[in-house]
Amino acid sequence: MQIGDKDPSTEKYVYHTRPLDSVNIQFEVKNITVQDAGYYAGGPSKADALTGEGVVLVVFGKPVKAQITGNLNIQVGRYAYLKCESISTSAPSYYKRFPPLTYSWFVNNSRLEREVIQTYRFTVTDDAKYNRYSCQAKETLESEKSEEIQINPLYGPRSVIISPTPGNEVSVHEGGMFGPYNCLSDCNPPCTLQWKYSSSKGDFLNLSSAGNFSISLPKTKAVRANITFIRCEVNGIEKTEVSDIKLNIQYLLEPRLYINGKPSNALIINETDHVFLSCFVEGNPIPEVSFLNLTGNQNYIHSVNHRVNYTLIRMVQCSDTGTFECVGQSTEFGKRNQSFSVNVLCDPRLDELTLVNKIYRSSSGPGVKVVVSLPVVANPLTSTSEFVWLGPKLESISLNVSQRDNVVYKHWINSTIPVPDEESFGTYSLKYKGKDFADITIHAKDSTEISLTTWIIIGGFIGLTILLLTIIGVYKLAFRRGIRTGTIQQSQPAHDLKVKKYDNIDDALL
Repeated sequence: MQIGDKDPSTEKYVYHTRPLDSVNIQFEVKNITVQDAGYYAGGPSKADALTGEGVVLVVFGKPVKAQITGNLNIQVGRYAYLKCESISTSAPSYYKRFPPLTYSWFVNNSRLEREVIQTYRFTVTDDAKYNRYSCQAKETLESEKSEEIQINPLYGPRSVIISPTPGNEVSVHEGGMFGPYNCLSDCNPPCTLQWKYSSSKGDFLNLSSAGNFSISLPKTKAVRANITFIRCEVNGIEKTEVSDIKLNIQYLLEPRLYINGKPSNALIINETDHVFLSCFVEGNPIPEVSFLNLTGNQNYIHSVNHRVNYTLIRMVQCSDTGTFECVGQSTEFGKRNQSFSVNVLCDPRLDELTLVNKIYRSSSGPGVKVVVSLPVVANPLTSTSEFVWLGPKLESISLNVSQRDNVVYKHWINSTIPVPDEESFGTYSLKYKGKDFADITIHAKDSTEISLTTWIIIGGFIGLTILLLTIIGVYKLAFRRGIRTGTIQQSQPAHDLKVKKYDNIDDALL
């Protein structure tokens, strides 16, 4: 530096030593800035200044404004590491005696007295998100405070809440609407929500990714078998939490019918075979299952264990032919019913439970005919080709079949037997496949033989007569005993009594 003769008031550097060639030099540096820091030396010439001794001007400046660095998104319970960054501005840089920077930390503008190092370490809590952190660097002078920062505490899920609260179990009809339910959880950052359902393998499959969930349950067996739980799965930064809704899916299926252990809704079986009938109705709640022989009008057999069995322990007969019905019933779903038929095949035979007229009385002559109707049990019976009449005269005997009592196995075999002359009277035998089936007798009307119907009428009249005589006798005996013992008294006043003499007690009773 050279000191000239310029006006001292306008110079940054002012030389104060006089005379100019003095050994000790004194000069002034005005308006000191960091740029003024450095090594100063003097002499009569530049060469003398470079070879002579000088002084170092040290200028202390404020450190650069502090700045906080570090991860601000920190999981609760872990350490936060905040670093206060600043740079010294004091000069010259080659001066080795500058003191090191020191640091101050502030929380909500309050100084932390014990925190004086560059890095501030602390455990993150939920409350950290409410604090404002800043720092300041100091050399000889203090820097400006840093901008305030805030910690973002990370946590969750803390809890999983399903709203509305489903309780221990939710009952829902198959095919009905389930929900809506909302899944909530306390998380930072927000958790990932996933609705799932239980599968037949025991794991859970995705249903929806939304927090709000509702589903219409389809009418499928898979729904009943698989969806026993609906789960809200919450994935957070710390862990995974779940909350389950237990489902009680209610349903009632159509009855399933089994004949001799095999699924069926119709059976054709020979007479004398054995039949085991079973009906199964699946449902929740467990339905009441009833079984009825509609044709036989038998009583219900019922069960509350999904299944009811009906066994014909004896050999089946033609009379077991008919329609059976299985009914599954529950309060929630009403009734489901399924009917099936059992068709018992049997050869024709005379119905012994129906009165059969076997004696006929008829005149004889051209065009005279006797109509014979025989009650028959058979299934099926559609023709009379296997039936043959044998008798006194067989010309022009006709046969046909008609239904009886609207029952499939009950029939009439109707025969028309001509009686043209007296030789037509006698016994006729109906054969089925060459075997005896039924006999009838046709008598002339003037025959002394009394028909079965006549005997029935006569017998009935005789029986009624005997019954009346018995009643009269008992009454007479009781009246006689009453008079003898005095238990029968006169019911009229004494002055109205008319006395008549009888020779014996029997005359008195007449």
